[in-house]
Amino acid sequence: MAVHESHVDIEWCRQYVVGLLDTWEGADADQRTRLLTSIFDQIEAAADPERGLLLVGVPKGGWRPFFEYVVAQLQTGASSNLSDVLERLGELARAAGW
Repeated sequence: MAVHESHVDIEWCRQYVVGLLDTWEGADADQRTRLLTSIFDQIEAAADPERGLLLVGVPKGGWRPFFEYVVAQLQTGASSNLSDVLERLGELARAAGW
């Protein structure tokens, strides 16, 4: 994804993630891995006493501003369908074994 550091198209990113989610069900394991690696460099695991294993996606550089925006929206309580998209993306990463 080609993105200027000073500007990220939030709507384009959201649509890309929504498309990924729509494609997920029909994809095989290899295709799912490629879909996730198009956004994330790696997935890190950490132990959480309350939730068990916590998986955290480390986005590729061009995706970082999008996820920073989403986190800011979540922290300010702004109503957004982006939180649903992120939650579903996390579920998919766990299902893929990331």
